[in-house]
Formats: sequence, C-alpha cells, structure tokens
Amino acid sequence: MKKKQVLGILLSVATLLAACGSSQTADNGRGNYTQEEEDPTPTKEEEPEATPTEEPAAVAEETPTPTEAEPEVEKSLFAIWEYTGYMDEAVEYELQDEFIDKDYDGDGTLDKVYREWDKDAQTAKYTIEFGNGSKLVAPLFWETGFPHIQSADLTGDGYKEILISVSYDTSTDPMSFGEMALFHLDANSGIYEEMKLPLSAADDGSSGKGLELLYKPPVDNKVSITVKQNSFKTDAELDENYLNGYWKGALTDVDYTDTRVVFDAVMSEKAVHCSVQPFFKYGDVIEFDLVYNGKDFEIKDMKYIPMQ
Repeated sequence: MKKKQVLGILLSVATLLAACGSSQTADNGRGNYTQEEEDPTPTKEEEPEATPTEEPAAVAEETPTPTEAEPEVEKSLFAIWEYTGYMDEAVEYELQDEFIDKDYDGDGTLDKVYREWDKDAQTAKYTIEFGNGSKLVAPLFWETGFPHIQSADLTGDGYKEILISVSYDTSTDPMSFGEMALFHLDANSGIYEEMKLPLSAADDGSSGKGLELLYKPPVDNKVSITVKQNSFKTDAELDENYLNGYWKGALTDVDYTDTRVVFDAVMSEKAVHCSVQPFFKYGDVIEFDLVYNGKDFEIKDMKYIPMQ
C-alpha cells in the first residue's frame, strides 16, 4: 500500500511540473524568451540624416583669349625682281598663285619652278623641276620680267609642249617688251628642247621673239607696213600729232625696219596666239597664231587691229 501511495504522489508531482514548464518557455527559432516578454523583433536602426552635399560653386567659363591674327602679307609685283627660290613659295609676289599645285607636263605629278636671280647680270634663270625628276632650264630673261608658264599638246604626239613667256607689266610701254620660249619633249631622250619658231630675235639681245616689220614713209598720216615673215601688208593710219612728234626721226623719206617682239602669248589646244605692237606706245596690234603643220610652226590668221 505504501508503495502505491508513493508512486501516485510522484506521478502527480511530475504532471504538475510538466504543466508549469510549458507555460514558462517557448522557442520560435529566434532564441529563447519568456511568454510574458513581447516578441523582440529588432527595430530598424534609424539612418542618420544625410548632410546635404554642398554644390560646388559655379566656375565661370574662361573666355578663350583670341589668338592674334597673323599679319597679312603685303604682296607686290616688284617682290619677284630680287628673288631666288621656288616661285610657289614667293609669298610676297602678287602672282604667286600662278605657280601653286601645277602639273605642266600632264604626268599626274606636281611640278615646281625655281628662280635664280643674278644681281650682276640683271637676269633671272627659271628651271622647271618636274615631279618625275627631270628638269627644263629656260634661257635667261631680264630680272624685271614676270614669268608665265603654259602647256598644251600642240603637235598631237601625246606630249605637252611648254611655253615660258615673260611680260613687262611695270614698263612705261609694256606692249613693246616681252620674251618667250617654246619647248618640246624628245620622247627618246626624255629631255625638253627649245623649238624653232618663224619669228625674229629681238634687237636688244634679250630672249624676245617677234615680227620683222618694214615701214614705208608716211603718206597722209598713213604708214604702210609689211611683215617680212609672211609678206602680210597693211596700212596703219596714225594720229598726226603722234606721227609728227614721235616718228619724225625714224620715218622720213626712207624705208625703216624694226623687229617688234611678242608681248603677249596665249596657248590654246592647237596654237599659240601672239600679239605684237607695231608702234611704240600707240596701241595698234598685229595678232596671229603659231600653228604646227606636222613638221614645224607657221604663222596663220594674221590681222591688224587698230587702237580702239
């Protein structure tokens, strides 16, 4: 009897203890806490207030300092007279552009012109330096002339002839002076050679070429002219004051011969058009073409043009 009583008491005590334990603790997976405590869910920590970032002070844009413009080069015709160097680099020369980016022989390479001034002889030598390495050396011209270079295939052989002419634009009578030389490429040697033209050499020893004219004594203010190269004849009627004042010493009662040079030569695809002034400082002009006939050049289409 005593054993059953003791066992019953023990079972009662165990049941009581079990009931008390269930009301004291619980585990929800985040740690143990008492039933009376609130769910200790961690509150989100308050982020500190962001201190406003100070905007950088506006930097004034720098106004670019204007670059100083290069002074404009003063150009002049006279700048060429004492010049030695390449013509396309003669920045002070008024006609510099005539020599920039040129292909005279038509081979697709650029050619340059070199000028060599001789102070003592008062001459200038022009050399065309072709892009293919060959050269053309022109005859000597007077230092005060202004060079011009043109090219065209006048002979029809596929190679361009090259005309070098010199004008005297600053002369008191620019139509009375001029020099010229025409060159042809020898296909065998590759060398440019000066061609013979049906013109007379200038009387002043220059490289000028022109017409040899025969003047008859004036009659009623008219002067009869004959061109010796082709027997072309014309009568020029001159102003009485000019005739009596300027020609009195030259034209009396005898024939008078003079070589008047080509002062202007312009190349076309088939000819060189030339102009000659038969009377000093007067303005009348004889014009004609130099045309290749398959063998050499001959004078064509000559005409006399009175002063307007």
